[in-house]
Amino acid sequence: MKIDVLIPCHNSERFIERTLTSVIGQTRAPDRIIVHDDASTDETLKRLSVIKARFPNTQILKAETNVGILVSRQRLVSASQGDVLCFLDHDDVWPTGYLAAVAEQFSQTSVVATVGPTRTLNESGEEISTMRPGPDPLLKSHLAAGVRAIFLGYPVPTWSCLSMRRAPALRISELVGFPSGEEFALLALALEAGDVNFLRGPLIERHMGGRNASLNAERQHEAELVLLLWFLARYPSLSSELPAKVTTIFANSIYRYTLAGDGPSARRMMGALLRGIFQSKVVASLGALLLGRRLLRWLRPAT
Repeated sequence: MKIDVLIPCHNSERFIERTLTSVIGQTRAPDRIIVHDDASTDETLKRLSVIKARFPNTQILKAETNVGILVSRQRLVSASQGDVLCFLDHDDVWPTGYLAAVAEQFSQTSVVATVGPTRTLNESGEEISTMRPGPDPLLKSHLAAGVRAIFLGYPVPTWSCLSMRRAPALRISELVGFPSGEEFALLALALEAGDVNFLRGPLIERHMGGRNASLNAERQHEAELVLLLWFLARYPSLSSELPAKVTTIFANSIYRYTLAGDGPSARRMMGALLRGIFQSKVVASLGALLLGRRLLRWLRPAT
């Protein structure tokens, strides 16, 4: 089994060496590391050259103009050759036994993806939260239940906890127009091909300091709506879960804004989120449809 590690980066000079060092130091070494530099304007490429000297099986892809994170990941998957692809954000850190644990799970032919536990750290290195996947795997044989779990907020707090066989990962090319959150859609597509297992043991470190910890309110609404509509279009039966999903959107957004620590407070962001959702014709239409169905049930004479 060959494992490729895929890392998109942009202006990552402060933390890319730390991230790549955690990859090189794995007890089960990767077969190849592929980094996509998205037109960095700092010293990122120089830092990557240092890492390449230490680990010659590092391939560096360079974008002449900024193409964004989704296209960067699509290019990385397209350039990969491994049997298993392990995604890693440019500022996160893996525990030393992570790839060994991944390889063990993928020795089961039914497994197409794994999700690992994470802890989120702020810029000072203080732990903010811990997220662990549920106790039971998601099974292809119970696709509807698995897709529902992903739709309602399956814990994939960072791409860095996600690994996948190359065949289902290639379906990332089907995902367009996602401001963020496309990992949920890709995980659902993978579940159509096989089972999703959970990793136990040491936590992956998700560092908030090297990224924009929260999208602005407008883009956050857009990302949530794009993901919601994608799921409803592909899995129409999920329409009955819309009220629960809207509640999840509220909770997740407030959580992200709280983690950001800079800018408007979570309370103000909740107000912005509410206004954005109620101003959205798409969600308003869906809400009106559900409300109409409920009213019809109430008004229908008993038989």
